[in-house]
This record gives sequence, structure tokens and C-alpha cells, in this order.
Amino acid sequence: MIFLGYKSGLGDVHSGDETSTSIENINSVKELNSIVDESFITKDISSFLSPLSKTWDFNTILYATYQGDLLAGNVDFAVSQVSSIRIKRREKGTYNWTTIFQVPINSVNDLSFERFDRFCKAKTEYEWALIPVINGIEGNLSINSILSDFDGMVLSGKDTTFLTPLDVKYSRQRNRQSSTLNSIDGKFPIVIINSANCYDSGTASGVFIQLNEETCEFDIDGGWKYRDDFLDFLSDGKPKFLKLYNSKAWLISIIDNPSENEDGHYQKIVTSFSWVQVGDIDSSQDLYDNGLTDTSSESW
Repeated sequence: MIFLGYKSGLGDVHSGDETSTSIENINSVKELNSIVDESFITKDISSFLSPLSKTWDFNTILYATYQGDLLAGNVDFAVSQVSSIRIKRREKGTYNWTTIFQVPINSVNDLSFERFDRFCKAKTEYEWALIPVINGIEGNLSINSILSDFDGMVLSGKDTTFLTPLDVKYSRQRNRQSSTLNSIDGKFPIVIINSANCYDSGTASGVFIQLNEETCEFDIDGGWKYRDDFLDFLSDGKPKFLKLYNSKAWLISIIDNPSENEDGHYQKIVTSFSWVQVGDIDSSQDLYDNGLTDTSSESW
């Protein structure tokens, strides 16, 4: 082609295009032995009949301009199409989702975030969904799953968690209000249930000493400070999420007076408290009403 006076034999913008074909499940693209200014892939083959548009749409797969990087995604386009990212969770194999977080998206930097879900039971496999939202309308779900598991007892507020695997004990009872009426001429009494109340209550205790995550050692000498902070946490009047090693979990409030008792050694202090169930751990509304999430009814 040099002898013909051309720098390139592909004189037209489409002269190097291959014949349009339908190929499914393309997972990678390679560009070899060439100098490339831009790369554009779309599902809309009709666009090749006219000059290529550089505006992202829902048919665009990638568009790389090679401006000092290999970025070929649609982050800027995504920001214009998303007002928030909604995060939901459910036990695998169940149907109903619980909304845990809603993250506002105003810039590209807002798409880089992390959130900690403190309200998962032990020995339970969950699915989490990331859902783009625009004007209150949800887009497609991106779902991943993980097995949640831990030892001991964990007590969490909205932003604070205390835990211990040491000497964990608990009790619970199911509360259902009823009255028994003895009839004059009948052998058996009549049970009257006038309330829909049906909830758990109980007690829990353990030796609370902070664990150093780097050394995996307990801070025995500083245990008193951890227990003081824990007592303040138990006494703040706010609902909590109580969960145990055996997959039991409740949305609770602390009642009566939390206490400490020495158990055979001055450094082995058992903290005990009484609790009552105040909501459903899988209810978005109950988590919100009890101050454990910020996701109001518009995101349920």
C-alpha cells in the first residue's frame, strides 16, 4: 500500500469491519500487533451503518479511548443512570428480602463504598443483592451469597458490637398471654387468649474480654475497661441485636439491671443481663423503627 501512496489500505472507517455475525457468550477481547486509537463494542449492529456514537447507551458493551489507561467501562454513564444503590439480604432459599442499606450516588467516587451487615445469624447462608435505583425504581439485582458463622455471643447496635466466646450461657421463654377460666359444670377449664402477643424473653451471660484481632489474644488486663463500655452499652436504652453460636437471634431491649459477678478469679468476671424481644430480625420496618438501620419505607 505504500507504493500506492497510502499510509493505510483501510481508507474508509468501516472498511476493516468483519461481516456481522451473532456470537454468544463472548468473555474477552484481544487486540494484537496493531496501533489502536479506540475500541467500541455494542449489541446494536445497526449503529455501524452510520458514524459511531460516543455516547453510552444500554447496548454498549465497552468503549475504550486509551487515554493513558485501559478503562473501557461506563462509570460516568452509570452515575447518570443511578440515584442510589440499595442493599438487601435474605436467607438463601427464602423469598422475602430485608433492606439493610441505601447508599446515595452523586459522583463516581460514591460507587466505591463498603458497608458492614451486623445483623446476620450464625450457621446461616445468606444472599446479598446490590440493586441500582433511579427515581425510586429498582434495576436488575446483582446477587452473591456467603455462609455466616461465628462462635459465642454477639450483641450489636447500629454502629457498635460487643462479643465473647467465653462461658456463654442463655435462657429463653416464649410468652403468650392467656387466662384460665374454670367452669361450674365442666370437667376441663376454658383457656382465653385475648391478645396477639407472642414473643421471647430471657437472660444471657458471658465473660466479656476484648480480643486483639491481630494477635488473637485476649486483653485480660484491660478487660475491666471493655466490660465498663459494655455495661454502658447495655444501659443506653436502645434496642439491640442479640445472636448466638447456634443460629438463634432476636431483636431485643435490655430490661432490669445488668450485673457483674466474680466467678472463681478476680479476672474472670461474668456479665449478666435480662432481655425481651421487641421485633422481627427479618423485618425492614422493625429494624428501622428500632433505630438499627436508616432505610425508611420508601426503600422496602
